[in-house]
Amino acid sequence: MKPYSSSSTRLQEIIAISYENLLDNQKQPIKKNVFVNIKTKSTTCNEQTKKIDKEGEFSIWNEKLIVDMPMHAHHLTMKVQYKTSSGNEIVGITKVSTLDFIGGFLSEDYLHFLSYRLRNEKGEKNRIINFFVMIKNAYHRLKV
Repeated sequence: MKPYSSSSTRLQEIIAISYENLLDNQKQPIKKNVFVNIKTKSTTCNEQTKKIDKEGEFSIWNEKLIVDMPMHAHHLTMKVQYKTSSGNEIVGITKVSTLDFIGGFLSEDYLHFLSYRLRNEKGEKNRIINFFVMIKNAYHRLKV
């Protein structure tokens, strides 16, 4: 493990794995057309899964997203949405603390598995999102 570098950003690989038992605003199960959007404090970083879960029964994305996160950022925001005939609806949002996968040191190339509770726009609990986070080292940064 290395202490924080003087670089202003750190490259993170986030693998959006799956969601569990999501509900819409009418408390009906959502089983397809779900995607996740990841934002950092920086307005330039806004990554979104390209795969939209169309299977329905498996609720899996298993998609890798590369996020360039400012060193001073304390969290990243994950917003889970689903496509409807009238547009995209927000299922739930969560803020992931950087302390959950950094903890004072930059543990490069170590895969952290996290599950976070989503909350809808009213702040009510709405199930769980599962994902991996990996801090990439400078060598990987040059290859991307």
